[in-house]
Amino acid sequence: MKVNIELDISPEEMRELMGLPELKGLHEAVLDQVSDRLKNSVEQGDAFAQTLLTGAMEPWKVLAKMVNNAKD
Repeated sequence: MKVNIELDISPEEMRELMGLPELKGLHEAVLDQVSDRLKNSVEQGDAFAQTLLTGAMEPWKVLAKMVNNAKD
């Protein structure tokens, strides 16, 4: 037996239907805090910005390595 259910609802309505919490406020607060800390650390040459930026570049390095290896 095969049953298909199609729901025409927004993501917000689905979240409410599933009983999941609203995290928009928390998300914005965390982004504001990280943004402020990053801005201050770049101005002061703090290790936070360097660590964050180095970590952000790592997936691109892996992708470049995969592409280069695929050419060979």
